[in-house]
Amino acid sequence: MAKEKLTEAEQYRLERKKRIEKEKKKKNSYFSRNHEQVQKTKKIVGITVAVCVCVVVVCFFLNYFGVFNRMLPAAKVDGTSVSVAEMNCAFADIKNMVYNQSQQYEQSGQQSFYTQETKSTDTCVYDQTKTWGEYFEEQALEHIKQIYAYKDAEGNTLTEDQIKEIDETFSTLSDSAEQNKYSLNAYIREVYGIGVNQKVLRTWLENVYKAQNAQTAASDTYKDKLSDEEISKYYNENKQKYTTASVMAYTLRVDTTEVADKLAEEGLKDEDKENLVKDSVASTKKNAEALYKQIKDNPDNFVQLVNAYEKKQNKEAATEYTEDTATLTGKISETMTALGKEAQLWVANSKSVNQSDVIYTADYDSNSFQFDIVVVKEPAENYNTVAVRHILIQPSDTNDETAWKEAKEEIETIEKQWKKNATEDYFSELAKEKSTDPGSKEKGGLYDSVVPGQMETTFNDWCFDSSRKPGDSGIIKTSYGYHLMYFVKDNGAYWKTQVPTDMASEYSSDVLQAQLDEMSVEKVSLGWNKIKEVQDYKDAQKLTTTTATTAAETTAAE
Repeated sequence: MAKEKLTEAEQYRLERKKRIEKEKKKKNSYFSRNHEQVQKTKKIVGITVAVCVCVVVVCFFLNYFGVFNRMLPAAKVDGTSVSVAEMNCAFADIKNMVYNQSQQYEQSGQQSFYTQETKSTDTCVYDQTKTWGEYFEEQALEHIKQIYAYKDAEGNTLTEDQIKEIDETFSTLSDSAEQNKYSLNAYIREVYGIGVNQKVLRTWLENVYKAQNAQTAASDTYKDKLSDEEISKYYNENKQKYTTASVMAYTLRVDTTEVADKLAEEGLKDEDKENLVKDSVASTKKNAEALYKQIKDNPDNFVQLVNAYEKKQNKEAATEYTEDTATLTGKISETMTALGKEAQLWVANSKSVNQSDVIYTADYDSNSFQFDIVVVKEPAENYNTVAVRHILIQPSDTNDETAWKEAKEEIETIEKQWKKNATEDYFSELAKEKSTDPGSKEKGGLYDSVVPGQMETTFNDWCFDSSRKPGDSGIIKTSYGYHLMYFVKDNGAYWKTQVPTDMASEYSSDVLQAQLDEMSVEKVSLGWNKIKEVQDYKDAQKLTTTTATTAAETTAAE
């Protein structure tokens, strides 16, 4: 049967239907492909967001626990990076040193100068030209320079006592952390700053001690190489440090008011300053020599002649001298600080009673010029130091007679125990075990260089009894309690043992300063800005008054 031919209308409808179906298929294919792409895009965005959230969370915890601060440099010392965490330790050391010094000052009856309320913008009492914030920054950088200059130097081995002190520091921190309901690391972070944990702090404390030990080793090496001639030369040039005397003295100071501004100008040489004050010096010298002539002829009338001169020169503002106020007695460098350096040295070389002179001293560093009239009452003499051991038993209550009786009975018992083996070594063992003196207990009760007048009268008199000899022992009483004494030896003249120490100290200080002056320090802005600020430190101070004190307190004072 033949296929029936479609009409034009039917043909059109058929083709139209095919076109519609074709378009529909095409559209469905587009929407399918687009849906797949959308789903794929959503998946990628979701993963990206999740990764970003994870990164943010990880970064937050890394920052919170101080990982970045342990990695990020805050400064560079001679090209070596110093982390933010290390700088936080340096800042904490300096701030604690100041805080503790202020507390000690307050305990001595004076007004504290740095408290929890002190602002970083307040004026620093140590340097009126700086704020506390500027002072802390400057000292922390110097502190870090000292550590880096010496922590790896020869002689930096830690001692057993230093390791023990570091352990005790962590023990104290741990106790304070527990009391304040912190974990140890969290508490250390509060006290020292973000980034500081047990590992960082222990390394820091070890480095502080290592630097100290290396400096001491360098100083000892220098001291061991000193010759007798070098020691004697230093002594003769600085006798005032090592001798005692008694003199009557009066000072006439050169008036530099009119030239004070010129004297303060930078770059002036000593001879330039001398020229500026020469007229005033000449006038004062004339007065000093005239007064001295009268005193030299009548040394017994020293006070009357000085008071007459005072009234004539100063009238209503005249100082009224007495025998006591005009007399200076004791270690020259300590009791005669009002005298110029040349006058002090003159006294240190004095030989006889009533020896007198008028001595001129020009101190160009302080722009101070003066004439000192001095009459010797007791000429200069050297003094010896002694080495002694003691065991102290303190009464439980110094106001209770029974407590004193108990303390005496205890020291007598210890004496009987020691006499069963009356050797210095056994005495040392007993002192470590039984003495209540924190200053000598760990050294077996030893004070190896006792200076006359250093200790209480009964202690001093026992040590410096002219009949005292090595091995002597006895019981004495002071305001602290009862002491079992053991005389080790007479060290001889103080200067013979002290001069090498002083020379080595000056050498070490000069060498260290020269080395520090040559070291470069560069702040790294990103890390430096993360260092704990002074204001933040207040919270740590409220948490503790003792736990952040470290060995660096000795190094920063230096």
